Amino acid sequence: MPTWPAGDASVTDSPIFVVGFGRSGTTLLQAVLGAHPRIAAPPEVRFVAEIVAHADAWGDLHDDAVLRKVITTAVKAPRLRRAGWDVDRLVERALTRPRDFPNVIDTIMSDFAERNGKVRWAEKTPLDLAGDIWALFPDAQVIHIVRHPEQNIPSHVEKLGIFRTIGEAAFFWRRFTERNERDGAERGASHFLRLRYEDLTADPETVLRQVFAFLREDYDAQVVNDPSRRAATIGRGNEFVNEVLEPIRPAESVDPGRLSPTDRRRIAAATRPAMRLVGYPEPPRRDVLVGRLINVPTHTWLSTRHWFQQATAAVRTPRQRLRAHDKRKQQRMQRLREAAQKAEGN
Repeated sequence: MPTWPAGDASVTDSPIFVVGFGRSGTTLLQAVLGAHPRIAAPPEVRFVAEIVAHADAWGDLHDDAVLRKVITTAVKAPRLRRAGWDVDRLVERALTRPRDFPNVIDTIMSDFAERNGKVRWAEKTPLDLAGDIWALFPDAQVIHIVRHPEQNIPSHVEKLGIFRTIGEAAFFWRRFTERNERDGAERGASHFLRLRYEDLTADPETVLRQVFAFLREDYDAQVVNDPSRRAATIGRGNEFVNEVLEPIRPAESVDPGRLSPTDRRRIAAATRPAMRLVGYPEPPRRDVLVGRLINVPTHTWLSTRHWFQQATAAVRTPRQRLRAHDKRKQQRMQRLREAAQKAEGN
């Protein structure tokens, strides 16, 4: 189990991070946080996954050119065009601070907060791990939002394209959920809160009162009543993202007919232990047993692929690993475009 530097739980302006599996409600939660008068919440920056994860490839941040390149890469994605970041302004500000990745992201996020008249900031990137966040920001408060896997996983596969199959997505849903819950339990209740998407959408006021109490902020009813206040969180709009600008409606109940019996059993077997951790009813034992047999080829392939990726990464240079990451990102973006086109066609 990793250890982290001690954080100060009394600090009320600590950075906030929203984590969750893609299509679990992270954008809605981030947008609601950004509607609060003290909290700024821009579109997802993906700083941990796309910058910090490849720290050894960037070079020394004490080199002004490297610092500029990192900041430019972080804020120039098309989804961030509406956030209003100016690279020259950010670099000038970063030059006055210690040269490390936590200070770079704080420079970026604090700039957004100040321009929006806020005093603290929240960042969300699906699939960021709470433990990785605390390694950078020991004081951070992390909110983990979960959604029932029978709703979350097919939505993720259909609309995001990060994982290509139900079996693969279910495997990673369990691993991601279990790791966040494990690290959150160790970190403690002042730094980690888990909530369920179904609860948030069924009774937003009650759940958000709990969220803002955790953040040591006053509850403001307008975060629910005035959807227009959530607009700052929206980057390049699409039908999925723009849903957060509508009134919050109860989530659809799990529809047994949405999944084939095989896929339902795949999910049941892969996610059962994590479902218990986050308070969902356990699936039927028969589905779990049959699903384990169905999942054997998928888990064997995933284990083999993981071994191959680890072996390949070990012999690559940091820059080669970064290029490989960029190539995979381009492939995911292509699948995302294809998924969006398919959704529009339906």
